[in-house]
Amino acid sequence: MPKPGAEHKKLSWLAGRWDGEERLSPSPWEPDGGRGTGHYDWRPALDGFYVIGDYRQEREGNVNFRGHAVIGWDAPTSRYVMFWFDSTGFVPATASFGTWDGDTLTVGHQDTMGHHRYSWTVRGDRIDMSIENSPDGSDWSTFLEGSYKRV
Repeated sequence: MPKPGAEHKKLSWLAGRWDGEERLSPSPWEPDGGRGTGHYDWRPALDGFYVIGDYRQEREGNVNFRGHAVIGWDAPTSRYVMFWFDSTGFVPATASFGTWDGDTLTVGHQDTMGHHRYSWTVRGDRIDMSIENSPDGSDWSTFLEGSYKRV
C-alpha cells in the first residue's frame, strides 16, 4: 500500500483547533463587510493522505456560515488540491490547486464568478488566513482576513 510522503505530512501543520478574529471587506457576498469570529477544526484523514477542515463563522452571536475542506497532494501534477463545500449550497465548479511557499499554503481556482485564492500561513500556534478574489486574475481584492490561535 502507498504511504504518505513529505508533501502529505506537511498538511499536518494545519491540524488542530483554531479560533480567531476575522475582517470581511465589502463585496457582492457581504455588501457591508464587517467583523466575525472564525473557528477551524483541522484533522488528518484517510491514513494521512488528506487533511479535513471544518469551519464556522460567528457574527453577532450567531453562526452564519459553515464550510468543509478536503486538502491533499496531487502527485501527478505536483500540486496541493482543495475541495471546498459550504453553507451557500453551491457545488464546487472545480478544485483549487496550489503550493506551499515557506510556511504558507496557497490554493486557487477560476469559475464563472472570477478567480479565487485562499492562503493559510502557519506559524507555530498561529494561523493567518486570507481569501482574495479577482475578476480577471490580475487585479486582486481581499474578501476575508483572519488571524487564529490554537486552542
